[in-house]
Amino acid sequence: MTTNGMLHRLETLVNQESGTYNKQGVDRVGETLTKWFSDLGFVITEDVQQDRGNNLIGYYKGAKDAKIIVLAHMDTVFKEGTVNVRPFSKDEQYAYGPGVFDMKASIVVLYEALVELKK
Repeated sequence: MTTNGMLHRLETLVNQESGTYNKQGVDRVGETLTKWFSDLGFVITEDVQQDRGNNLIGYYKGAKDAKIIVLAHMDTVFKEGTVNVRPFSKDEQYAYGPGVFDMKASIVVLYEALVELKK
């Protein structure tokens, strides 16, 4: 994927409110990731939580004797409404917005690494 494609994915995630206590927002990020990873060939199941965002569990359909585990989180530390005040933005050098550094950019990089591994 191109840098622009990765930035588009990052913008999509960052502009979804997903504070730790915002179950609906974290679940919305989970829906986005379920679509992306399913399209890549992963089977995704949801471990439904009552008070916090649901957990996603995925495995690659073609994997045999898998020896890799990847862990990530979908929530941010930012209070609800932060995206409205400080949505995704970028300049020539950096991207900004709630969750850019921790953990949403890492999820995008993980996704792109899996795309390359699949090739």
